[in-house]
Amino acid sequence: MIKKIIDKVFSNVRFFNSFRDFIHHDFIKEKAIIKRELNISKRTLDFGCGSGQYSVLFKKGCYFGADGDKKCIEFVRKEYTKQTFVLTENNRKLQFKDGFFDQILAMDFFHHISPIDIDFILNEMKRLLSKNGKLFIIDHPPKQKKMLARLLMAFDRGQYAKDPEELLGYLLVHFKLVKKFPMKTGPYVDYVLILSKN
Repeated sequence: MIKKIIDKVFSNVRFFNSFRDFIHHDFIKEKAIIKRELNISKRTLDFGCGSGQYSVLFKKGCYFGADGDKKCIEFVRKEYTKQTFVLTENNRKLQFKDGFFDQILAMDFFHHISPIDIDFILNEMKRLLSKNGKLFIIDHPPKQKKMLARLLMAFDRGQYAKDPEELLGYLLVHFKLVKKFPMKTGPYVDYVLILSKN
């Protein structure tokens, strides 16, 4: 019952965006790491872009956001008119040619992905990434120390939180690990994974 209420409330993208900005302190730490680790002038796919908060970091024409939530895509197309956003469909390839992107972001994305769907998504990411491309991931592990983080995880719409080692078990079939480190953001202790194509 509570989950249904949360889903209903968070289906309002503007409210969901404001709530996440508050919890993550406007994503200041995430944005700083993205600017440090990625090139804002390279062609970048934000896989699971949600409310598009990272689009503002990239030069016009360099950022492409993709998400399966139609309301999110409608919201970001109005909010961030200088960037490109596409609606994805389950287990359908994106309409970009092989190797089109230099970088792929997956921010708080993989805890929404079931083990059934993860191989298709990773194959698609690998297909879309250029030869020397980079995959950049920040996500929540299932175990959190702070009570607020544990509460937020319990009611998160993403029910497939993975430890970095578990996620790497899938990733290392397709990619090579370059960097791995923890980061604190709001009440969470998340992890950062940076990978390249094998």
